[in-house]
Amino acid sequence: IIRYVLHEKEHVIIQKAQKTQHPLLSYSTAKSILSLPIVHQNEIISILSFENTLLTNAIHPSHVQLLKVIAAQIAASFENAKIRLYLEKRV
Repeated sequence: IIRYVLHEKEHVIIQKAQKTQHPLLSYSTAKSILSLPIVHQNEIISILSFENTLLTNAIHPSHVQLLKVIAAQIAASFENAKIRLYLEKRV
């Protein structure tokens, strides 16, 4: 899932993960999975990944929209921290 998100630069939702026959999911006890890239200037800087082991269909589109807003704020914070570190090294 993470590799797909890295390659495609888009989020992935699997609502019925235990019913999926994919071999990479056979180890997981998750019933719902969401992986969402944190993107800055069209480059993935990290990935948010959530698993719900209690419910299938636990991820609603509104959750994804909220997490995209949070991911954008995380990306901005990461970049601000990089800039600050760079500036501190120059002083």
